This record gives sequence, structure tokens and C-alpha cells, in this order.
Amino acid sequence: MCLRNLPPYCLAALACELLTHSLPAQPPEFRAFWVDAFHPGFTNSAQVTQLIADTRAANCNALVVEVRRRGDAYYNSKYEPKAAGIDTNFDPLADLITKGHDTSKGPRLEIHAWMTVYPVWRGADGSPPPDHPMRLHPDWLSRQVGGEDYDEHNYNFDPGHPAVQKYLCDVAMDLISRYDVDGFAFDRISYAGKKWGYNTNAVNRFNRRFVRTGQPGPGDPDWCQFRRDQVTALVRKVYLSAFALKPQLKISAGTIAWPPAPVAETQWAKSSAAYNLVLQDWRGWMEEGILDMNMPMMYYRQTTPHYATSFAQWLKFAKDHRYSRHLVISPGIYQNAVSNTIIQIRMTRERTTAGVQADGVCMYSYAIQTTEKLPREVFTAAVTQPSKYDSSSVSVFAQPVPTPDMPWKRKPVNGHLKGFVSGGDLTNTLDGATITVTGPKKRNLTSDATGFYGAVDLPPGTYTIVTSFPEYASATNTCGVVAGKVTTQDVLLGAATPNSRH
Repeated sequence: MCLRNLPPYCLAALACELLTHSLPAQPPEFRAFWVDAFHPGFTNSAQVTQLIADTRAANCNALVVEVRRRGDAYYNSKYEPKAAGIDTNFDPLADLITKGHDTSKGPRLEIHAWMTVYPVWRGADGSPPPDHPMRLHPDWLSRQVGGEDYDEHNYNFDPGHPAVQKYLCDVAMDLISRYDVDGFAFDRISYAGKKWGYNTNAVNRFNRRFVRTGQPGPGDPDWCQFRRDQVTALVRKVYLSAFALKPQLKISAGTIAWPPAPVAETQWAKSSAAYNLVLQDWRGWMEEGILDMNMPMMYYRQTTPHYATSFAQWLKFAKDHRYSRHLVISPGIYQNAVSNTIIQIRMTRERTTAGVQADGVCMYSYAIQTTEKLPREVFTAAVTQPSKYDSSSVSVFAQPVPTPDMPWKRKPVNGHLKGFVSGGDLTNTLDGATITVTGPKKRNLTSDATGFYGAVDLPPGTYTIVTSFPEYASATNTCGVVAGKVTTQDVLLGAATPNSRH
């Protein structure tokens, strides 16, 4: 074959192929874009086709797409109305899955469904349509300590309302059960701030639990922990429900990484905004194992010294607290020049003194890729080929790579347990029941607002479950836990006799 007779585009492809084969192999890594629903990207078939092509061109392997924006759906939901501007006959999520999983035009892409959780409507968008959940359930709205229900940006459903807990889990599981997504990503999975959460139903639940009256102060330690527990309960319930249905599905969350970054273990609880301000205990979620991927949103400008320091400090903390799950950093590429985005991507690969590194990046965002407002093609070339934006001769995304393996899913050694606690009959779920699980490992649990309880990563074996609740007789159940499975053990408590009441 004479190379002189090849057309220019073939010569370019051949040169790229030869260059790729000459590079050292890059390890598996999660490489993705957040794709928000406030910009073009997937509202019609042509946009989806372009999105898939752009992602493959950047040698990325996943997309995290906002298919629930503010109580509306970019898919065919059983619970919520189709988002405005989407053709009735077009299903954006289905089209994303079909084209992303089709390998005839490039490597398979993972499609992760991004669900904005508690914000249910933006004030800037006027009034929601009649079939919107905010119109149907105004009593579910979260309120500030003074009674306001609008946080200057959004109306939010209250994490402490039992009907909200059930509804949001139902929305999530409806999507997970009917679509062949590779992952499910929580976003805005926190309170709007410490002064929020004062829905009457939530305050009444707190007072019943702690035998109190009146309205707790925003900084009340018990009230703060109660609200953290409400958010954690939803994450746990979806994680275990999804695992029982689709064990290989990856559950993740975009988590808070605002300054100040903790530089000592004690500072997470004392000063981190995640734990103290918005009541999101993502460190606890990772330790418990109810996320497969933590994706801290580290939107920091590398050119500003104190922001660059915060990025480095949060990076170290998140790496050293990934426990047995994956850590995927979300750099704010919209706040950085291309060269500084590349610097931050390389930082995710550096190991801490404990020998820990991140498992990849999920860049925010597909819509805005550079502060220089350069064409998308420039960004793509800079991360896949040597360029003036990168001091290294080997680009950050020089080759396509697969996403990293999750051994706890591929070859699990532990199992999980879940169930509901009811009293008298199955329709009366009990909020705040005490559950003690003993066996190869012991766990002390509490049922959530919907009566749900759950435990992850239990060694296989036989477990005894002792459940108690005031005014009901305690119950003892026995069940087996199997590696890689979720055992469901519902508990029904009978009415207590007068002499046995607490």
C-alpha cells in the first residue's frame, strides 16, 4: 500500500493510531461530564447524537445526565411530568442509553441518571404546571426557621417529611427499574442550610422522638443530627433497594466540598460545611458503604491561591476517606482555563501519604468547558493530544480506557439486609423502631420515617434481629445473609400487653 495515495483524513487517522500504540497503557479510570438540563445537550435526538460523539472524542467513558431537574422528567416518568420543551414522543434518557451503549460507532459509554433530589421548583420559572408535584403537595415543602418556604433560588421538599421520603424513593426506583442505566447519581441531596427543615410534620416527628415540645433551634445538636439522619436514610434506602433489583448498578452522589476543607479528622464534624451547614454526612455514607462512588463537587479556580489550596486539601481528605468504595472528583472546569483543568485532573491521580488516589473525574460541565470560551474541539484536543496547554507529552486522556472495576460488585464477599418495621398490621410502619442485628457482625439500627431499616456489607451467615418500639411487643426474627445478595426481612410487631409496655 502506498501512503501517498491515501486521502488526508486517512493519514491523520493512521498517525493517531500509531501514536496511540506507542504510548504506555493508561489504567482504567472513570472519565465523565456532568450534563445539566439548563443548557442544550439532550433535549432532542440530534443533541444526544452530538453529545455521545463529543464524549467519545474526548476519550471519556461515561456521562452523568440531569434527567430530573426540578420535579420534572427527561424520561417517561410514572410520577412526574415531562420537562417543558421535550417532544411528547421523545424520551431523552432512552435515546442516551441506546446511543451510548451502541458500540458500532465507538466504545460503550456508561449512562448515569442524575436526579436533583430536594429542590422541586425554581422561583425564576414562574408557576409550576397543574400536574407538578409542588402543586400537588404544597404541604411537603421545607420551611425556614421563620416559616419561609423559598430559599431565594428554589422551593424544596423537606427531607424529614415521611411522604417525601417515600415519594423520592419511588421516583428513583421507577427510573432504575425501567431504564438500563449504568448508574444513578444523587444531587442536591442535603438541606438548603442549617435554618431549613421546619416543615411541621418533620418538627413533630423530632419532638415525638426526643419527647420534646416547641421548635428546636437551628443549631440544636439533636435537631442537626436528626436532619442529617433524614438525608442519610434516603441514600441508604435507594442504595439497598437498587442493589436488590440491579446489583451492578452504580449509586453515586455529587457531594458538598465547600471551604473550609478539613485538614484533621476532627474538623469534618466541627467545621465542614457539608456536615454542619447543609447537614450532609457524606463521609459517613462512604464509611457505611451506601455509595459506590463519592463525587465531591470541587469547583475551585486554580489561579486563586486560597482556592487552589482548598482544592488540594479537599482532594486529600476525600482520597483518605474513600474507604472501600470509589472516589471520583468533580472539578469545576467551567471555572478554569484548559491548562489548569489539566493540572487538577493530574492531581486526582497523585497518591496521598496513605497511598490513596482517586478513581477518576466527572467534569462540570459538558456545556461550559473553559473560561477562555474556546471551541469544544480545542478542549477535546488538549486532553487527548500533546498541546500547548499541557507540559506533559502524554495527554491526560491519551487513550480510551474502561471504567475501573468495583470488586464489591463483581466478586462480593459480603451481603446486605433490609426490611420494613410495622406495628399491628403492615400498613402501620413504625418511625424510630430500634433494631439490633447480631451474627457474624453486630449492627444497631433505627427505622426511618417510612419504617425502613437496612445494613450493608454484612459477612455471610445467620443473623438474629431483635426489634422493639414503645407500646408494641418486641419481636425476634432470624435470617440468613448471602454474599452479593440483599436479604429482605420485614418485621411485624404485635400490640404489647399492659404489663410488657415500655
